[in-house]
Amino acid sequence: MPLRAEPRRTRPGGPSPTTRPFRQMLAGGVRISVRTTSNPGARVWVDRSLIEPKARNVLNQIDNTGRLRHQVFGNRRRWVNQRAPANWWSRRVQAGTPRMRAEIERVLGDVRRDLQ
Repeated sequence: MPLRAEPRRTRPGGPSPTTRPFRQMLAGGVRISVRTTSNPGARVWVDRSLIEPKARNVLNQIDNTGRLRHQVFGNRRRWVNQRAPANWWSRRVQAGTPRMRAEIERVLGDVRRDLQ
């Protein structure tokens, strides 16, 4: 995701909304569900209950507003804002859906062949 920094402010930011590093927190919230019944498929999503309460809206905030506020190298007294194109994530997922679907179908076909 292309992010650009906003101009510096003279006053420091507020306290950290999370206790874990941001990427680690988001990665820990990613879940995968696979169905092998008569209607096989797979689903990937972010389980918001595994994201710290003050950071749960960050994915919508980045996608809708294009703004990400974060610490500078873990310094809890120094915060910056970065901007990204609005709807960046939604557009990427939409553009990649055919490829993701093809990969899932390929893997499910491999499993189906192995089971036969």
